[in-house]
Amino acid sequence: MRTLKRKNKEVFSARTDADLVHLLPNDERLSDMVRDYFHAYSHIYPVVHEYHFRDQLDYFKDSYGRVSRPGFVAVLLLVLACASVMPRNEPLRFVGANSLARYEASRWIKAAESWLDNQSAKHQTLEVFQVHCLLLIACKVTVHKVKRAWAQAGGSLRAAMSAGMHCDPGQLDKNMNFFDQEMRRRIFATLVELELSASIDRGMPATLIRNSFTCPPPTNVDDFDFRHSAINNTPEYIRDEYVQTSASFLIASRNSYNTRSEVITILNDLSGSISYNDVLSLDRRINQELEAVPTYDQVGKSVWLLNSKGMVGLGPTMAQLQLLQLLILLHTPYAVRANEDPRYKYSQIACMEAAERIFDIHKSADEDRRTVLSLLRNDMSRTCLAVCQIILASSTGSGESFHLHQDQFQHYIDNIPGTLFTRTLRAPFLGLIDDALTNLELKVLRLGTGLYLYWLVSAAYHLVLPLGTSPTRTFATIDEAEKARYQHMAADRVTNLYYKLIANQESAPPISSAFDNVDALMTGSGQDLSMNGVSASMGMNLGSNRWYGAAAQASEADDGMGNGLASGTAPSTNGDFDFNFAWPTTDDLMGFAASELYML
Repeated sequence: MRTLKRKNKEVFSARTDADLVHLLPNDERLSDMVRDYFHAYSHIYPVVHEYHFRDQLDYFKDSYGRVSRPGFVAVLLLVLACASVMPRNEPLRFVGANSLARYEASRWIKAAESWLDNQSAKHQTLEVFQVHCLLLIACKVTVHKVKRAWAQAGGSLRAAMSAGMHCDPGQLDKNMNFFDQEMRRRIFATLVELELSASIDRGMPATLIRNSFTCPPPTNVDDFDFRHSAINNTPEYIRDEYVQTSASFLIASRNSYNTRSEVITILNDLSGSISYNDVLSLDRRINQELEAVPTYDQVGKSVWLLNSKGMVGLGPTMAQLQLLQLLILLHTPYAVRANEDPRYKYSQIACMEAAERIFDIHKSADEDRRTVLSLLRNDMSRTCLAVCQIILASSTGSGESFHLHQDQFQHYIDNIPGTLFTRTLRAPFLGLIDDALTNLELKVLRLGTGLYLYWLVSAAYHLVLPLGTSPTRTFATIDEAEKARYQHMAADRVTNLYYKLIANQESAPPISSAFDNVDALMTGSGQDLSMNGVSASMGMNLGSNRWYGAAAQASEADDGMGNGLASGTAPSTNGDFDFNFAWPTTDDLMGFAASELYML
């Protein structure tokens, strides 16, 4: 196991905004990152009102560090942390097992956490709950402390409920202005979605159940539409339901929440198994929700401003992806047994159709959209592993082989011919997985972490890759030399990423300094990490789920600073870090991937 030890860890103790100001970057970088944040996230999780935030930021700059509302600097740091991993025209550099952007973001996250821990539970302000939301988003997009994400999301949701945010704000206080009501609705809807997403990734049931809250979904308005609602108590506009706004994703998500939470609760219930009739019933409900995802004829002003940057439509796309991934989770255990029981042929087809739609959504997106999807979604690696498992299961002819001892398994895959399903679909899907692996490589280079899960996907892909060379090929027709070649291809993809991380190391900025050093590094020269002419700033999110998540999440160090494979040591690159790198053998790669894929 690779370990990464940081000497003299930085300890934050922030009680006021003044304790955080020294962490801010220079004004030019700050302005660019604020713009990137609203471009990427404001129309997905609109917990920060852009116009009010910019007014406070202008006051903060003009008054040389004074804030109009306590907590503004903590919110600002997390806005910067979320934006830090977005693509920029900067060379990728690494500090230990982190990209420089992720290293910088982790400091901001820890500082904001310290500020939140020191706030009074009796006096909860809008900024406190904005920090709760932004912490979850920042930790998700930077892969910071992923093992505690589910507990943290549940804690933030319960903190909001204890403050009454699960109740209809119009009923709590008849005199509450529209701005405060709308921000409460947005914050609660965001926490509900982030908690459900964390439950899926961790393989745990959702916290909320049907009828446990009365807070309505956000109003279909843009930030531009209620800039002055704190004064006038009414929005300037309320958009028609077919007009896309920054709240459209949360509104669509609320409409399908009961179905999604019920599916996750059933799938992650350890008390018993689900019948196949129940699976088909849930499948119908999920597909009905997919059909109900709105298609928008128009866009509101705030969303229209994103049109030139290609972000229009990302909200509905996210709403579709979160339903498609449920079809993958629901059908995969039955799809791998389709040759054993003809009833499960539908699951095989449904799972592959959902996978094809997921691949197509990611592949057809431009760089900015793909990056946002990769940072916020955990479905790409999950889909790759599910497809590899189904391809292999359909080519063996018997689901029972997955439960055999590993030394017996090779006999089955060498001697049972492939099915019609495998002959017709395996080659196209292997091509889609190869494209996904390229994007996963770019995500690893963007964050500096995620190699372990990338290894799993690479090993699974190369395990079934020989089947794609001919429609009628079986494992029995592959000689040992060719098998070894594919095994080395899987190992080489992983070790090449290790070499790139090691070759582009920077010394860690001094703990006592502000971020002037980081600013210099981020704008300095560095090796071009693009691959095959594709910008290395793009990437796909790495994640986990009920079946594949435990091993992948266990690879993350508790401090969120890295993950590893096996034993082996590489020289330290600077005085602050010690590295213990793992160089897996091909037997390690292929054996572990097989045990993970066939554990069902």
